[in-house]
Order: sequence, then structure tokens, then C-alpha cells
Amino acid sequence: MPRMPCESLQIWHHEHSSVSKAIRTAALIFGIGMLAAAPVALTLSAPIIGGVAFAGSLLSLAAYAGFTALDFFAPPHHNMKDHAFKPGECPGGKLFYEGDVPILTLDADNPYLAGRAQGFLTGDAIYRLKRRFDFSLHTLLREPRAHQIPEIIDAIKRQIPEEYYREMEGLADGYNEWAKSVKMIGANQLSPEDIILFHLMPDSLHFDTEKNFKKPSPKQRNAACTSIVDRDAERGIVFGRNMDWPSLGIAGTYSLVIHRKKAKTATVEIGIPGLVGTLTGMNESGLSIAMNVCIGNTTEIQGMPAMLYNRYLLEHCTDLPSARRFIENRSPLGAYHLTIADPKEGQSFHFDQGELPFTTRRLEGREPLSVFNCRYENNPYAMGDVHYSRLRKKVLNAFYAQAQIEIPAEAIERGRLVEASLSLPCINNYETTHTVLMEPATRAMKAAFDDAYSGKAPLLPIPTEKLFRI
Repeated sequence: MPRMPCESLQIWHHEHSSVSKAIRTAALIFGIGMLAAAPVALTLSAPIIGGVAFAGSLLSLAAYAGFTALDFFAPPHHNMKDHAFKPGECPGGKLFYEGDVPILTLDADNPYLAGRAQGFLTGDAIYRLKRRFDFSLHTLLREPRAHQIPEIIDAIKRQIPEEYYREMEGLADGYNEWAKSVKMIGANQLSPEDIILFHLMPDSLHFDTEKNFKKPSPKQRNAACTSIVDRDAERGIVFGRNMDWPSLGIAGTYSLVIHRKKAKTATVEIGIPGLVGTLTGMNESGLSIAMNVCIGNTTEIQGMPAMLYNRYLLEHCTDLPSARRFIENRSPLGAYHLTIADPKEGQSFHFDQGELPFTTRRLEGREPLSVFNCRYENNPYAMGDVHYSRLRKKVLNAFYAQAQIEIPAEAIERGRLVEASLSLPCINNYETTHTVLMEPATRAMKAAFDDAYSGKAPLLPIPTEKLFRI
């Protein structure tokens, strides 16, 4: 079976994370024990004492580094039965579990109150995510913080709808209230500007906040995703989606369903605490969307960041025709892929990937509509191979071709093919954090969260019928 390069360690650690943890714990205890035993060896020669102390120090440091670093690069398995969130309720929102699926319901008619509820109810998760990502992005990679790039943050702020910015203000205030109440070490204050910067993460392949703009690179290997849309004879349009990004051993654990309800519409989205924008979601009309990142060359700030653009579309459109009209009249900040499906059809939109503001492809014929992370211009794979997009496309094509050989055409359940595709090697990889299956006609939705390889986890039903009624 094909694999991404250097993936063997990630697979072993993910499948044997408890064994790995036991080994690292034993090494740490043994190393500390050697350090403690060094003074006892005073009757021995000095070189032996020094050797014992040195070996103990080395073993302790190696074990500690294993605890802190290995989970970054080879994330362990998270079982959704291990509930990471503490249920609660406050004005503007409620956090609860439906089976093993965490759900955050927000009253989005009052954006500030909805944001405040999210910040307060998911404060612990935001704290843990913030610490991990701050260390990775700002300490290790030296990416600038929000207060270091005020001109860029202000320019982005001018593109954000007022209600979304009010929600960010509420989110910051809610989190800060939680942080004061628990007095956690390192629970620093959060600002709306910090939240704006966080929402620029999917745009980072085409927009460099430190150097303002970055040129496209065909060798990018960063965050990626897979979106697959097909038409099933019984179920109608089936939309499968793997969201890949570096979980740093924590983002899958703290993933959840975000249910936003308004007087005129409601949405059910898959995200993480701290998000005002949308990565993957469905509205009560069945309109379903998912984004994939893409390299590009943003030269000016003239549109909403991708996550906020997605949410605005999901809240203001009811079907693909209305989504197309929206896209024709309003552009996002820069390059990315947006796949959209309604109960009748599927279509992908590829922003800033040619001379036109966007190019597009439709679900047609016997092949699924599949979107990875290459730039879709005249030659879909001529530029860039972000996160091995060519390999993932090759794996998907081979899987469909084999199914069509083995199964008579009239007996193929294409919905099952979409679902099975999400667990294929390479398509399901060490950055796959969310696996989602959506059926717009029935508004059915299932999901699995993990810190890696979520495509192998069982898909759990999301109670969309109940959520859309609330």
C-alpha cells in the first residue's frame, strides 16, 4: 500500500500510543532514579559518579523531549469516548455531548453573547490549544504575534463583517473571564486581534503576515485536505471530507460540532474552540461546504479570510445557484478551494488560480468530484503538489477503478465508495484530524475526530435533525 514518505513512525506511534507513553514514562522515571542514585555512589570513584549522573540526565532529557516533541510530529490516538470537554451552559450558549459527540450550541442572533459563551464554555480547550500553537508558531517558527503586525491586522479587520468582529470581541471577553476564574498558569489574556490572526492560518500558504506577501512554492508540504463529492442512486449527493492540518497532538482531541442558530437560518459546523469562521459545515437547507488550502500570491488585502468567507456564504445562501451568485459578486482574501454541494449537485470553486477571479468544476459523469490542494488551472497538476496531492489523487482514482472492475455498475453504492475513500492510505494520513460525511438531501452528517488518521475512526452521527429544529 502507498504511504507518504517517513510515515512509518507516525503510524506506529498512533496505533501504539499507550505503549509509547509507557516507554517514555519508564525512561523518565529510570533517568530520574539514576540522578537520585548518583550521590549514593560517593564511595565509588568520581568518574563513575559523573557517569551515572550524566547518563541519568541524558535519559531524563530524552524522555522529556519525547513527551513534548513526539506528540507534535507523530500524534497519538484520541478516542472520542474519552470526553475532553466539560459540559456547561451560560447566556448565549450550551456545551453538551450527544453520545460521544461534543456539541456547542450558540445563539448567533446576538454575536457578542455567542462569542462570549464560546470563550467561557470552551476556555480550557482554547487555553490548551493556544499554548500548543503559540509554542509551535511563535516560539519555534518565529511567526509574528498580532501586536507585532498592527497594520495588517487593521487592514484585515476592515474586511470582516461587523457581527463577526463583535463575536470575536465576545469570544475574547468570555475566555478572559474563564481565565480569571480558574487562575491557570500561562492563561494569558486573549484579544480580538489574536483571534483575527488565528483565522489567517488557512491563508498562510498565499499570505505571509511577516513579509506581507509570499510567492507560491511548488514544494509546499504543509496542511492539506481532501474533498470528495459523488452521486448515490439512493442517498443522492454524498460529500466526504478529510481535514488535514498539523494537530500538534491536541487539535483533534479538542474538536467539536459548532451549532449556530439564528432566527432566519442555522448551521452545523465542524471546528475547534476559538473559531468564528467555518472550515466544514452544513446549513438547514442542506447546503454543504468544505475548504482546501492552496498556494498563491496575495498582493493586496481586499477580501475576507477564507474561514469567514465560508461562514458568510453558508449563512446567506440556500443552494448552489445562490452560492454561485455570491461568489461571482464577492471574492475572498486569496487563493483556496471551496467545494459546495446541495441536494441536487456539487461544484468546486478555485479562487485566484488563473487569470479569472475563480475557476470551477462540476460533478459530472461517472467520476467523483475530488479536490486536493494543487492549483486547478489549465493543467490541474501543473503547479504545486501540496501535501502529496498527486499521490492522493492517484490513490483515489485507483480505488474507484478497482471498484468498477469488481462491482457491476448498477450495483455500485457510490455513497459507500465516498465513505471508504476517506480511510484510504495517503488520503487518511498523519495530519487527518476531521473526517466528515454529509448528505445534503437528508441533512445527515457524521464525523470522527482524532489527532491523526481520523479516517480510520468510526463515523459518529451528528443529530442535525434535532439541531436544525432548535
